Amino acid sequence: MLTTGILPGSLPDARQLFVAISGRATGEPSALTRRARELAELHAVLVVSRATPVQSRSTSVPHRDIATEIGRVVDAIDEWAAIHLPRERGAPMHTHSLGQVFSHVARTYVRAWRTILYSGRADLGHSAWSRLAEVIQGYATLRGEIQTGRRQLPLGWHGIPDRDG
Repeated sequence: MLTTGILPGSLPDARQLFVAISGRATGEPSALTRRARELAELHAVLVVSRATPVQSRSTSVPHRDIATEIGRVVDAIDEWAAIHLPRERGAPMHTHSLGQVFSHVARTYVRAWRTILYSGRADLGHSAWSRLAEVIQGYATLRGEIQTGRRQLPLGWHGIPDRDG
């Protein structure tokens, strides 16, 4: 079993997750919202490093190292979920673990902001923000289903990292 530092608590609602990922949380964050913020920071490093020309990457962190760190955070979230979230016998299984869901929300947030800041096109910014809203709403729905026993999450496994991270 991993030693993660994640203590028992409640599953953050969609607003709490968004605030954590965006880095706007005030007060003492929960262990899960700290992990969500960590995922956003890691995805931001990954997005920026992938956008950097190859010749300028000599001092940057390799993609594989970032992907490994993302996997470590996803595993820590999944460990918390395996211990603290209900697993209702017979409830349909979701396709992704909690850590994978948080990582997807964080990655979508980072990509949306990058699109807004650097595309120079209002239509692309609007599409990016709309997609982020859909992902956040999907999390809100999933959270409700978990809390009411209508959905369960797989325990999680991120496997071997992709060749390029």
